[in-house]
Amino acid sequence: MKLLLSVISAMLLAGCASMHSAPMSELNGNPPTIRLAKLLSPLKILSVDGKIQGSNPVLLAPGIRSVVLQSGRGPNPDRQYQMLIAPCTRYYLAAEREAVTSRTWEMKIVSSEQVGACDPAEERRKAGI
Repeated sequence: MKLLLSVISAMLLAGCASMHSAPMSELNGNPPTIRLAKLLSPLKILSVDGKIQGSNPVLLAPGIRSVVLQSGRGPNPDRQYQMLIAPCTRYYLAAEREAVTSRTWEMKIVSSEQVGACDPAEERRKAGI
């Protein structure tokens, strides 16, 4: 817990790192287990820190990121979230609904895992945190 608080503090003090300095973390809006959960649906990652994304998954540097996600159509399909992205971590995201027919949703981190062959200390150094 102390290590996590230290990392968060360092990230807040250092500010946001450049997206291109250490792209060893990942956001994926289509978790492999999503088909088993009736209240979860895939997400489209529209932008990260204001930069339009055209792929899924999205590679990004660790730090605090502003992420715009989209799920389906209808009123207000886009949502913006602030996420603390850890180095060398893959996040599987999904839209979670209260009912299958609900049009409102919230982002859920379905799971996360370490990216193989990645050194968290080196990624923090490259990101300047």
